[in-house]
Amino acid sequence: MCAQDQPPPRASVGIALSGGGAFGLAQIGVLKYFEDHHIPIDYIGGTSMGGLIGGFYATGLTPSELEEIVRQFWPVSGVTAQPQHASVFQSG
Repeated sequence: MCAQDQPPPRASVGIALSGGGAFGLAQIGVLKYFEDHHIPIDYIGGTSMGGLIGGFYATGLTPSELEEIVRQFWPVSGVTAQPQHASVFQSG
């Protein structure tokens, strides 16, 4: 087999996950996207909540397992996707 027959090496993929409490939990969706599209993650880092999510993922937990853990400790009804200060940016 010669070098021309081999596919080029795959580029390494690294992600950095942000923090922000409940907004940091959105990083689980990022991990789901990568898995759903078969994009392997070679390096992962994060800050605050993103660091926790990234660390758990690096230990082998799947995004679905992470979601279940979050639901157990932080009921969905208590999480809001609208920041309290969002009205500052609305006109009218």
